[in-house]
Amino acid sequence: MPKLTVITATTMQQKSGTILREVYQQGTHFKVERSGYAIAVIIPISDYERDHPRTKEQPDATPQTL
Repeated sequence: MPKLTVITATTMQQKSGTILREVYQQGTHFKVERSGYAIAVIIPISDYERDHPRTKEQPDATPQTL
């Protein structure tokens, strides 16, 4: 099970590069909250694609390098 880290929307704004790097390199999942309410999650694209298989109409959005 991947590590889940809860962060505020402000933290996401201030540290977006660091957070995205951790998602990509370590597979960490982030739950973003604003005023105590969950508003978004950030997960690795591989986890998303596993849970939401593409159809033929959808292009591959996975970057080749970061």
